Amino acid sequence: MKNRWLSLCLFLFAFPAAASQMDWSMVGSCGEIDESSLTLYEQSGARLQFKSGQTGTITVRYPVTAYGNTNGLQPPWDVLRLTAIDDSASGSVTVKLISVDECSGDEEQLCSVSGGGNTPSCAVCIFAPEIDFQLFSYYIEGTLTRSSTSANEALITVSLGH
Repeated sequence: MKNRWLSLCLFLFAFPAAASQMDWSMVGSCGEIDESSLTLYEQSGARLQFKSGQTGTITVRYPVTAYGNTNGLQPPWDVLRLTAIDDSASGSVTVKLISVDECSGDEEQLCSVSGGGNTPSCAVCIFAPEIDFQLFSYYIEGTLTRSSTSANEALITVSLGH
């Protein structure tokens, strides 16, 4: 009986780790900054954050590629993860995964997650595992907002996995 209980516990604790294997990731400072945000942001190591004294909205985009993915053009991704700092009600950090139809150019949001805390922390969004690089292109759009300079918003990493 003890062995069954131990096996069940090991399975339950191992399952979340297996379910969170991230195959693609990008640090926050490596995104493509929207032209409207050029005067607002600074980069510090992996972090994308507001310059001192700036408020408003920073928009950043991360092209998602299939390069290096062991499952080729149809990875089993169903998790979008954000690592961020969001220490105030006067700001927010949000990312969304968007697919772009290769023929029509139509865009569809697949997942969105907001998160962070006083220290860097992760937040995840689960979506249907329908990624197909043969038919679609993908990008992650990040938005950092703050209405007060006392808010310390930072986007540290975005990642995709299963």
